Amino acid sequence: MSIKFKFLKAGHGDAIFISTDTTNILIDGGTRDTYIDSISDIYEELKESNQNLDLVILTHMDNDHIEGLIELLEEEVAEILEDDDYIPTIKEVWFNSLDYKIFNKISPNSYIGAREQVTFREFIHNIKDKIAYKEYISVDSETMLEKNEIKFILLSPNDNKLKKAYKKNEEILRDYISSTKESFSKDCDESIEDLALNSLGGDSSVSNGSSIAFILIYDNKKYLFLGDAHIPLVVENLKKHQKYFNKEGKIEFEFVKLSHHGSRYNLNQAFLNLIATDNFIILTDGSHSRHPHKETLSKIILNMQRKKSDSTINFIFNYKHMIYHNRLQEEQEKRGFRLLYSSCFPLS
Repeated sequence: MSIKFKFLKAGHGDAIFISTDTTNILIDGGTRDTYIDSISDIYEELKESNQNLDLVILTHMDNDHIEGLIELLEEEVAEILEDDDYIPTIKEVWFNSLDYKIFNKISPNSYIGAREQVTFREFIHNIKDKIAYKEYISVDSETMLEKNEIKFILLSPNDNKLKKAYKKNEEILRDYISSTKESFSKDCDESIEDLALNSLGGDSSVSNGSSIAFILIYDNKKYLFLGDAHIPLVVENLKKHQKYFNKEGKIEFEFVKLSHHGSRYNLNQAFLNLIATDNFIILTDGSHSRHPHKETLSKIILNMQRKKSDSTINFIFNYKHMIYHNRLQEEQEKRGFRLLYSSCFPLS
């Protein structure tokens, strides 16, 4: 039994393809370019080999997660409408839907991804007799989901986070930073020690708060997928799964996909106290808000040193230039961490 993770290039967004011997899963779809450059090839390869895309998960509605999935669904819908006998490649979709009451209130200044989520939901409902779906994912409704041999322990969102997302039908569009491959994190020139002393504020984004986060379990190994979720809720729900704790009171993960592309607002000490891993996955090209923040990596590095761990922490990026983003490369050897580029896990 084996499981493979492929971290697709999705700009400042997320798109992860997971495959086992029997199951294929896509988590988020990045931007439209992600579909053109990566997802479309995967989709065609699956069709040509008579395989299924057993599950598609949209963690939340932000453009950098949803746009590629809209392109994928549009392709699938076209196939279904063209041929009544067509058997869909996509078998099931999980997402959290905007409330229908919001739909007619969407304006040109509607918050990021709102229009796209409307399109996404309409695609699903137009083909609901062909593709199974769940459109309300909340830890207050169920904590365990399964797809074939893979288990998902839900950590986020809860009903309260979703309620806020439903009510917030307008907010000012974020300012996108046009930085490219030469950009560095805003705090890249500050020291690891000084950054680690900072008290982290919480993420206030309603959309991020609605993000689906979960522990994926396969062959008794655990992987943590945080989407862009608010970390206090993740901590609250991790504490409920003490049966997975080791003797140090931590849950051991093969890797942790950091929340919100390594933003300093989506990490805290309580979270670090609950996890044990050698691998942190950071998915972004650094072009939006210049994620990840050096502060995030600094707290992880010093947390590891305090525990006097003999292991080396790997920060794994899906864009090669991001190795230099936080100006940490000269500190790797003395601090016991590595900055790595890889598009897959296990590392090749």
